[in-house]
Amino acid sequence: MLDGIDDIDWAALEHAYGPADDVPDLLRAAGSPDPGARAGALDELYPTLCHQGSVYSATAAAVPFVARLALDGPGDRPRLLWLLHGAARGTGREHRRVRRAVAVAFPSLLDLAADEDPSVRRAMVWITAALGEASLPLLPLLRARLEAESDPRVRADVVTALGLLDVSPRAGEARNRALLSDPEPLVRRAAATDLLRTAPLPLPVGLVDAALDAHGAPVADDAAHHPWPGSYRPLEERLMDDPDAAMRAVERGAPLAWRLTEAWRDREEAVLPWLAEAAAEAVDGGAGGAEKAGGNAPGGDAAGGPTVSADAAARGTEALCRVARVGAALRGGQSAPWLEPLLRSDDPAVRVAATNAAVRLRVPGAVGLVLRLMDELPEEAAEFRLTPLSAPGTVVPAAVEVFGPAAEPVARRVAAGPRTAWLDALRPFPVLAAGCVDALIRLLPASAGVLAGLGPAAGPAAVRALRDLAGTGDLSAASALARLTGETGPVLDVVRASADDGARRTAAVRVAARLGPPAAALLPLLEEEMRAPSGTDRAAAATAVWRVTGRTHDTAPVVAGRLASAGDLYEPHLGALRTLAAMGVLPGQARPAVRRIALSARRVVPGFPCDGTPHPDLEARRLARRLLAATG
Repeated sequence: MLDGIDDIDWAALEHAYGPADDVPDLLRAAGSPDPGARAGALDELYPTLCHQGSVYSATAAAVPFVARLALDGPGDRPRLLWLLHGAARGTGREHRRVRRAVAVAFPSLLDLAADEDPSVRRAMVWITAALGEASLPLLPLLRARLEAESDPRVRADVVTALGLLDVSPRAGEARNRALLSDPEPLVRRAAATDLLRTAPLPLPVGLVDAALDAHGAPVADDAAHHPWPGSYRPLEERLMDDPDAAMRAVERGAPLAWRLTEAWRDREEAVLPWLAEAAAEAVDGGAGGAEKAGGNAPGGDAAGGPTVSADAAARGTEALCRVARVGAALRGGQSAPWLEPLLRSDDPAVRVAATNAAVRLRVPGAVGLVLRLMDELPEEAAEFRLTPLSAPGTVVPAAVEVFGPAAEPVARRVAAGPRTAWLDALRPFPVLAAGCVDALIRLLPASAGVLAGLGPAAGPAAVRALRDLAGTGDLSAASALARLTGETGPVLDVVRASADDGARRTAAVRVAARLGPPAAALLPLLEEEMRAPSGTDRAAAATAVWRVTGRTHDTAPVVAGRLASAGDLYEPHLGALRTLAAMGVLPGQARPAVRRIALSARRVVPGFPCDGTPHPDLEARRLARRLLAATG
């Protein structure tokens, strides 16, 4: 099987980890009669020759030997065929040569299309599809395989492969429509999915229903690995192209509610019930599902909440984060009885996340829930993580943000015992902040911004503390001192003391954007940064120049250029939109982008990761509409 392997100069070839001189030994081990040796060799061969989808010169050289092992080797035939499939699908400089090598070797394997092992037959179908045009001569065999195949999964894969390869669209459509009445659900789903792949938008309701009818657990199988070329669209992905079709799938039980609201605007009200149900079930499932089944959940706390496993708590808090984000886009104000058991959970993370959801949903009594949380779980309420990837958040400032003056009791509780994570709750209540200046001084430098907003009410002790901290090189304290007293000397000294030119210009931009005209001495640094290579840096510098000088003739075009060149609006681009909206100026180069932001039915700002705050896309649309209205 491995004749000729030593005739190849493997050391001159490369794989994912460097010279390929170890490949011959791996191939020999892959042909070993010892199952353990074969398994170990294949564990190494796949990432070596097809590393995360990339293929190499050694991959092409290894393909003929892998094919021989698949045909006549002692075992692990499916894994060897999967390796050939990975090679055929590979990317990188060598991908054409590798695919050619697979196409040359593949005819010798055709008898395996009728192998007794369904996994072997499936792998043969996948390789056929992966070879693309090279497989066109095999279409008659593939059509014959559809007629002869008895395994539902293999038949479904043949349907998909034919849809991707068939050069006769009308014949393919006729075949798939006939298969919509096939007795096997997997085959019907494959046929409907292929028809939906090329169907015009909006997607035909009948086809959507046919695809969903064919799912036992709706769309669940589409979350698995798909071995198909890029032209293939999994059902759930295709449904996302049409929000009404996706919502129809949600109503049928497909777990697409979150994806729908992340992809499309103004779907929050429709998906909220499904996200709420998912959140309740995530926590309830962790308690064994006993309450849902009508029994008593094991355990519980003194307040009567269910005991929740750590995994269920993590799933529940993430699901509640999604509820909070969706709720922030709605008018809210209704009761949410499904939240009640979660608000009494013995798991602090669940209680905090449920309270945050209640705040964003504007549930009646939510301010009282926050006060209770501050009393019962002060550490958790001070700072929590809704998901492993999210930044720390806090319920307390969110309550003030959502309820405004009605959240004054929350701000009073903060003033009675300020914490770093709660400080933003004091900004709208300067009188309360002025009553706890001593505590705020102890929280410097985190409290510098709050103190700066107090004006004379901050008092001489705050000024001294800020001046002392500014003397140590703290930029936030120096900026706050300048805002509070007009003393710009300390902040200019901090900027000038920055380690290098780049850091100095970055600090100048930050300070000037906060101070405005008092930072005029920094203009030379700002003008220099407006010539930076990065469009994001140039736009930030232009914003700072405008804050200092009020000039728009030379700053607005720079900011607009950053916005015009943006695809999705990540934070720096959203900052450019904020600046143009504040300027009330819209250069022509950015108008198409701003119109798209204002009018798009799709989200234009990514919302990942979800941290329970309002979706940033909401602010983008609001700013874009305001800017268009202001500039005609």
